[in-house]
Amino acid sequence: MSAFLTKRIPRGAGLGGGSSDAAATLIALNLLWKQNWPLERLMSIAAGLGSDVPFFLRSWDMGPSSVCSGRGERVRPIDPPGMLAGKMRATLITPAFELATAAVYRQFDEMGLGDDQSLNQEPDWSAWTKCSAQELMPQLVNDLEPAAFALRPELGELRTKLERELSQVVRMSGSGSSLFLLCDKAEEARSKASWVRENLGIGAMEVEVAPARVSDVPT
Repeated sequence: MSAFLTKRIPRGAGLGGGSSDAAATLIALNLLWKQNWPLERLMSIAAGLGSDVPFFLRSWDMGPSSVCSGRGERVRPIDPPGMLAGKMRATLITPAFELATAAVYRQFDEMGLGDDQSLNQEPDWSAWTKCSAQELMPQLVNDLEPAAFALRPELGELRTKLERELSQVVRMSGSGSSLFLLCDKAEEARSKASWVRENLGIGAMEVEVAPARVSDVPT
């Protein structure tokens, strides 16, 4: 049996495209081949495929917002950001270049950026769910940013320029190279995406944050 995939999520952008594809494939094959394997068995396979795959697999039935620990195989659902799921929007900025996840993590290790405090102290997730986009953005931290910016200084320069021009905190997604900022209204996210495209000549779009689960979508 052969399968062909048309990718729309940019590669090397830190958006979990490969991991979400792997999770969707596990679910699809379980259904197509009528295996009826329980989710726990699929989770053990997912953990062997990649650290992010269990999150996407669990989001099938638990929703789009979770805390992951261990290597990513321990997934605990939490309420999504924004008081109403699917209402918060993001402006997603996608530079033309890619960043290899392995290279970013290698640089992270070489720079000695890891610390136990980051692993042992969790934010108050329940408080985060009540934050507006403007309140939430300054609280978001991506420890991989220094490593990614060391590999591609132009990405760090772009982030600085966006924050200056848009007067808003901008963060990197995953291991890069995409950047994002949160907005409370779709119109605001679209407007900022348009500004980025027109003034910087860089790909940008409005996307939904914590969209409805697949099981919640009418069929």
